[in-house]
Amino acid sequence: MDKEDGKKLPSKEIGIGLLGLGVIGSEVASTLINSSEELEKKVGLPIKLSGVLVKNIEKVRSLNIPKNLLTTDRSVIINNPKIHILVEVIGGTTIAASAVREALQAGIHVITANKELVAKFGSELHDLASANGVAFHYEAAVGGGIPLVATLNRALVASRVTTLRAIINGTTNYILSEMAKNKLSFSKAIKQAQDLGYAEPDPTSDIDGSDAAFKLAILTGIAFDSPINYNDIYKEGIVDLAPNDFVYADELGYSIKLLAIAKRQDDDSIDARVHPVLLNKDTPLAKVDGVLNAIEVSGDLIGQVLLYGEGAGAQPTTNSILSDLVEIARDLSLDNVAIHSHQNEQKHNLYPSNQITVRYYIRMLVSDEPGVMSKITQVLAQKTISIASVIQRETSASNKLAEVVIMTHKAIENELHESITELKKVIGVKDVATVIRLEE
Repeated sequence: MDKEDGKKLPSKEIGIGLLGLGVIGSEVASTLINSSEELEKKVGLPIKLSGVLVKNIEKVRSLNIPKNLLTTDRSVIINNPKIHILVEVIGGTTIAASAVREALQAGIHVITANKELVAKFGSELHDLASANGVAFHYEAAVGGGIPLVATLNRALVASRVTTLRAIINGTTNYILSEMAKNKLSFSKAIKQAQDLGYAEPDPTSDIDGSDAAFKLAILTGIAFDSPINYNDIYKEGIVDLAPNDFVYADELGYSIKLLAIAKRQDDDSIDARVHPVLLNKDTPLAKVDGVLNAIEVSGDLIGQVLLYGEGAGAQPTTNSILSDLVEIARDLSLDNVAIHSHQNEQKHNLYPSNQITVRYYIRMLVSDEPGVMSKITQVLAQKTISIASVIQRETSASNKLAEVVIMTHKAIENELHESITELKKVIGVKDVATVIRLEE
């Protein structure tokens, strides 16, 4: 086994280490074993699974992997001279972060499907990979089988990206689609998603926007050549949406989606946020339903590009992992230094989310009596928020309540929120139930 600058270099075959043998890990292992001849044709050298980290070696598995390849000690894999590429599919950051650091320092190329790992430690791991002359790839961390990272890193690299808008969480997109099409309540939609395997038993990171924020941090860092701290991304989940919101949205000509948005501002700062939006029903993103994902990228040389497909699942994710693997393996077979995606050290300021200017949808429950609408209008007018349209519906004659939906003209975010605070104090306003931004 040859070595150069600390890197592990193959002679007759390329060895693969796998951390994790869950749903995705099993699919990766199965493909490496059963499609070895096809992979060898694509690469030029045999690709061999040479070690797998598991929690329990004795566990009964449907996949037939020789026990001598299984270990509960990651150092066995990292110190194995026959392993050149490490695939991490453990998830989380506790074990995964340490294992990936150790592998990069040992001269092993790393591929991960771990969005949280990349969002939290991506800049550090890029630097570590660069220092050791190895690759750090993560196509599968965002968008499942959609080649988002490769497209931004290579196909669109010459274009100055101005806007990135994405539906990048299949769980929330499924829930919102069911609430819109089948009039399900939020609780029923999420239960259905869990029963079908689209949502985890604990779906918090999906429905509160955290998952999408992790992915947006990764995509924004690539698209705008600037590392973004995911904690700085404004995020808002979908838990406050009700079936009535989808009825009104449809009547007004809109769909409701959880959108991850990044926009380059005139001062070169970046507006990055995740929250529900109203999208015109005729736009491509508004038509992305179910568990599908999509990303829309706009730039100076490309106009607008839309990538669309399955954003999760064992097979699409495995496809992305293996596309990274083949790229690195080809470089190794040619004795090239493997290319790893570069992130600019320049840090752009984040545009304050409370200064964005958009139109708003506001749904309120009010007393169905004279003068209430006048009070609402006065409160909004004090912050120079003008009303574009109003829908008022009686909820029932007996309780003398009405549901009011207001569409505003463009307003500054912090002034809108100040108005909402004041509206809640108005006599006759029982509840300000929902506020949704309009994305034009």
